[in-house]
Amino acid sequence: MTAKASDKGLPREALDFVPHFQSRIWGGVRLRQAVYAHTPWAEDVPADCGESWLLSAHDASASVVATGAWQGTPLPELLKQYPIGILGKRLAHKYGTQFPLMVKLLATHAPLSIQVHPDDRMAMKKHGSRGKSECWYIMDATAEANLYLGFARKTSKQTYRAHLASATLADVLRKVHPAVGDVLYVPAGCIHSLGKGLLLMEIQQSAQITYRIEDFGRTQSGVPRTLHRAEAEDALDFSAQGGDIHTAKDLAPNTPHPKVLCPHFRVYEWRLTRPLQVQPKDECVLYACVAGTLEWQGDTRTLSIPAGALLLVPAAVRAYALVPQPTASVLEIHSL
Repeated sequence: MTAKASDKGLPREALDFVPHFQSRIWGGVRLRQAVYAHTPWAEDVPADCGESWLLSAHDASASVVATGAWQGTPLPELLKQYPIGILGKRLAHKYGTQFPLMVKLLATHAPLSIQVHPDDRMAMKKHGSRGKSECWYIMDATAEANLYLGFARKTSKQTYRAHLASATLADVLRKVHPAVGDVLYVPAGCIHSLGKGLLLMEIQQSAQITYRIEDFGRTQSGVPRTLHRAEAEDALDFSAQGGDIHTAKDLAPNTPHPKVLCPHFRVYEWRLTRPLQVQPKDECVLYACVAGTLEWQGDTRTLSIPAGALLLVPAAVRAYALVPQPTASVLEIHSL
């Protein structure tokens, strides 16, 4: 690792980012209308928007700081200058100048493909990349919205192949009807698909490798989208009935509730009704607002974070307050 040991020159403030909008075959206008209508980026949201990348240092689309002392600076550039100041010593030692996580908003106007992501071992061997485990926080769902998460029961390769050949793969998958506030963990190797009518926040490893298994005959510019069935079969965990599902329920206010504790990241949910004073532990943390409005108050600036937005608090920041306006549901995200 080549990381500077000093964070000299790095302002002691949280970082917010310009969202990067991604057109998708299953996208639509919901992100424009429901999340970004009254923001400076409203006109930038495409009519077929499926994803808004809230935080990314991935080569496919790197985040740029939106406001403050580092306005206009790409996150990878900051990481190269201040890896320890941004990440903290432990994460900088492990990841160098790379940011290990990505966070996105997804809005599904149509179902996604049935797909799977490789784990770290397979992704590194085949692609020189990390694998992709992820989790979903359901921010909104229509009455008929559903998704698939893992197999309904332990499934053999022979059974899987037979259903794939007869276009009945969904028959052996676990079907879930999610509610607002549900949190679903999708480990690498877990077959999955999102249905239409969902608005969710996705937290994932910083990777963009997807093996598409079934795409329902869709085409893009008149050409069927590529399937990756051989790679998918190698990546699939046929014993997996999906990751953990934390169903929505009343949570005690002003207390961290663990939602996902996996080998790659940890996610806690807060229902804030009063200010929370935070004393950091020399490590970066992400705060994503999923309902209400959150205000971040530091020594030199205050940031307002509406639902559907997030901020990164660098390790160099020593103390701050999280203030709900007047209440907020907030995800606290740590990389491992």
